[in-house]
Amino acid sequence: MKKRILALILAIVMLTVMLAACAASETEEAPVATPTPETTNGQDDQNDQDDQDDQDTPPDDVEDGERAMEGNMYLEGLPLVRERETFSLMVMEQFDPTDIDNFNMVALLEEQTNVHVDWIIMPFDIMTERQALMLATGDLPDVMAGWTVTSATVVEFGMVEGMFLPLQDYFARLAPNVMEALELPGVRAAMTLPDGNIYSPPYLIPEPQWFNGLWAYQPWLDELGLDLPTNTDELFDAMVAIRDEFPNSIPLAMAHHEVWQVFGLFGYPAVNDGLIPVMVNDVPTFTAATEGYKYGIQWLRRAWDEGLLDPELFTQDINQWRAVGRESPARYGFALMHDAGILGAGIDSDEGAFDQRLIDYVPIHPGTTWSGDPMMWRRGSPGVSMFRNQLVITENATNVPTIIRWIDNLYEPVNSMQSWFGTLGNRTYEISPGVFGNLSEEEQEANDPMPGSEFPMPMPRFVRSWHWDDFQLDEAGLKTRSVRANADALWANNMVEMTPPFWLTPEESDATSHLVTDISAFMRQKRAEWITGVSNIEDEWEDYLAQLDALGLQTWMEVVTEAIDRAR
Repeated sequence: MKKRILALILAIVMLTVMLAACAASETEEAPVATPTPETTNGQDDQNDQDDQDDQDTPPDDVEDGERAMEGNMYLEGLPLVRERETFSLMVMEQFDPTDIDNFNMVALLEEQTNVHVDWIIMPFDIMTERQALMLATGDLPDVMAGWTVTSATVVEFGMVEGMFLPLQDYFARLAPNVMEALELPGVRAAMTLPDGNIYSPPYLIPEPQWFNGLWAYQPWLDELGLDLPTNTDELFDAMVAIRDEFPNSIPLAMAHHEVWQVFGLFGYPAVNDGLIPVMVNDVPTFTAATEGYKYGIQWLRRAWDEGLLDPELFTQDINQWRAVGRESPARYGFALMHDAGILGAGIDSDEGAFDQRLIDYVPIHPGTTWSGDPMMWRRGSPGVSMFRNQLVITENATNVPTIIRWIDNLYEPVNSMQSWFGTLGNRTYEISPGVFGNLSEEEQEANDPMPGSEFPMPMPRFVRSWHWDDFQLDEAGLKTRSVRANADALWANNMVEMTPPFWLTPEESDATSHLVTDISAFMRQKRAEWITGVSNIEDEWEDYLAQLDALGLQTWMEVVTEAIDRAR
């Protein structure tokens, strides 16, 4: 398959999957406090000979030729250090590389900086367990990164325990590229905890706004002589026609952790498993207790009874869902997804299969709901997605300024481009100053036979909008960009505004963490039971609402509304 496309799609898929898997993290995560981390006191694998001064009081600069130095570190330019330094970094990764030091971007950064990273790579589930053990024992690497570092983790072990270091002063002194990211509208405010500290650099990438929308397989509609549905009744009828005409089809396909988003068909998306409220007319709203949600459950129950939903909806994982969707010929009539590239990336058929799949799936048009009101979808981003907790520096790090400069070098514009699109000479080339493009497929195959062997996806990066807009994509890449832009434009007036990023205080987090767990589990359980017919929503609706209140829904909504008001 085309490696240049697969690399980009894997990046998008990884972000989408992890966002779903960690919905509770970027949502329920949100405490606050203000302890100042103490002087760092950890290990350095290769530089124990350099006793570093207290990080809060940098040593006087000394000159080394033309460049000012601070101890062994240059204050500007490359390499970052005179004598090689090392720091340890633990990160989750979807691949299981045997030699990450040979990853193209990893090797490039070491060559540029004269800093070796001792990478500790593990899958998500294993890292979640290992991270919890490390935080409990204090046996920490210098840096922790990836989707397991949640907002709640940062609040507890940064603000409260002081095991993660505040970084804003380091950024201001040593990291102009990180500062560029922080000064983008809304970024600094979203990154700053209530204690006034920033514990992580922002992860910023251009992103479509219509997040995980509903896409229709146009060839089947054409064969059936059907137009795109304009309301949920027409959608249901189209699904029935697909079932009857294409026996191996799944008329409506969605991964179980994304079911909440399909409720946009019935007025508003439901709250996700992290219980982040949906902004309805600028008011935080628990939409899984509305009449639109109730009707949506009843509609999905009818679809289940008619065999229009995937029978594995509540048992398969995202990889199994994608594997079925990648089969050729197509299996999904309507699919809830980022875009059709997710389904096309792994097709093993003719050379143009990926390109054709992008064309064949089209976004449904904004229509009307059961009540005659407009469908409203979740706005996934304002055009740039930001993740707040992708990397922290622990109290065990002994060469914090060097680590800060290493991060800043990763955020340097050309390095940022390479960390996302691929390294120069392997996957990309420079067309003119500041303008880059893909190498040919043959060149990429020769240079980079293993997809994804560039840089760990969960690592933070700063991909500027001009990288995205000006990058000279090949034909398939241009189609991807065009499809997403068209979907954004189509749904521009039918997207719910994003919930402002917020943090909970430690007291708020302590008082509500069990509420989020209990309410989310109850909501998921009843949703699955009602859709699959184990019980009936009409019979249980009033008891459901009462049980939500008994579990503390009103308390949660009061706390989170106040936190959102603070963040505005």
